[in-house]
Order: sequence, then C-alpha cells, then structure tokens
Amino acid sequence: RRQCIRERLDLGRAEPLEHLQRVRTDGDWEAWLAFFVASTVLAAITIALLMPRLRRLDEMTAAARRFSAGDFDVRAEAGNDEFAPLASALNSAADSVQRSIGSLRQEREQLEALLNAKRFLITACGTSWHAGLVGKFLIEQLARLPVEVDYGSEYRYRNP
Repeated sequence: RRQCIRERLDLGRAEPLEHLQRVRTDGDWEAWLAFFVASTVLAAITIALLMPRLRRLDEMTAAARRFSAGDFDVRAEAGNDEFAPLASALNSAADSVQRSIGSLRQEREQLEALLNAKRFLITACGTSWHAGLVGKFLIEQLARLPVEVDYGSEYRYRNP
C-alpha cells in the first residue's frame, strides 16, 4: 500500500525538480506574469466601472434609511441608470407620506379647535336653518356647550 501511494505522489522521482528547471528555461514564467498583469488590469477596470454604481447604491440606501427614520423631506436623485425606478418610487412614497402627514395635521388642528370651543354658532338660511335648530339641540345635549342659530342674512349685521 505504501508503494502505491509513493507511485501516485512520485516521491521517489526527481521529475518535480526537472519540471521546475524546465519552467525556468522554457519561459513559462513569462506567461504566468502576463496572466497576472492581465488579471490585475481586468480587476482594476471592473472596479473602476462598478464604483459609480456602488456609490449610487450607497446614496439610495442612505436615502431609504433617512426615510425610514422619519425624514420625509429626503429625495433621491433620479438619474438615467438602473436605480432611476427605485429613486422615483422612493420620491413618490415620500411625497405621499408628506401629503398624508399634512392632511393629518390639518385634521388634528380642526379637532383641537372643536375640543377647545366654548360655544358654537350656526348660520343658515331657509330649510337649513331648521336643520341648524336640530343641530343646536343635539350639540347642547351631547356636548353640553351653548349653541346659537342665526339666519345668514341677519348674522352679517350682528355684533356677536
């Protein structure tokens, strides 16, 4: 069995040394050197071509992180590359969220104004004046706040 392993590994022969001498004399090392230089140049070109895309990807990631942290003013620059649809979608989402937040703030202010009201004044004309009387009854019963109902034409000349 040891004999079989030695034959496979060629441990008893002097061929490996002869092979190295032949590589030195035949010029195969020049081919390896050329391969190494070509590989290095190819790697450098690949990195140079990918760096702008990687920077763009970093910018998009930073914008998405700021957006997820609550900074809805962030906008991604939409270029003409493969990241343009992503930038457009991120910008659209930010616009939509900003509009929703603005609408919610406005509704909150209106609700706060209603909650802080000390009295209500309903102005109406015609049949809507009768609906205002019904509203007066409901608001006074449910909210326990004073309500006045006036005709619109008379309210104009009144000093409330």
